[in-house]
Amino acid sequence: MFIVLDGPAGSGKSALRDQLLHAAAERGIRGVHLGQFSWLSLTATRTIVALRAGQVTSSLASAVSAVRDDLALHVRHNLCRTAPLIVADRWTPSTACLLALLYEQPVGPLLGELALPEALPDMTILLTTPADLCRDRIRKRPASRRFLDADANLGPLTRLYADAAAACPDPVITRPSNQPSDLVELTEAVLSHQKGPR
Repeated sequence: MFIVLDGPAGSGKSALRDQLLHAAAERGIRGVHLGQFSWLSLTATRTIVALRAGQVTSSLASAVSAVRDDLALHVRHNLCRTAPLIVADRWTPSTACLLALLYEQPVGPLLGELALPEALPDMTILLTTPADLCRDRIRKRPASRRFLDADANLGPLTRLYADAAAACPDPVITRPSNQPSDLVELTEAVLSHQKGPR
């Protein structure tokens, strides 16, 4: 089962990923973690690195093409669907939201352009944690702030993720991760679904 965890910085994706993989391992389910990008194409990587730094160095069409090229390589070389549980911490919703923010475009059409059939997950969990709580969590991190972590971007990104939730193909779970009990509930929802027929 391929699960995507998505949402703005500070929404609880990494905590949910760790909780989910730990709970799966306790139940004898082998889980693997997959990142957002493959980094297998130098040309695509240059574009993606610039975008993640908040730099618009190419046209929207060129940016979408680079991201699609990277995603196709990611699916071909890294998305091993033989594992019982694959958890991606960010996927195409995050990329579509980044492009929408930088190019001032609606997120729905961008999500459609990035939706390679072979890259579609079995389930997407979009964390709808309030922007203020995301901001508080980011401020407590020891790491330096990135473009997507900037205070000015959290509000717009929260709205873009809400739009992305409406545009994502089913099944999508939208839920906040405000406290530890939310992580437990989401983990149980995923693992219960994992047991069912696929």
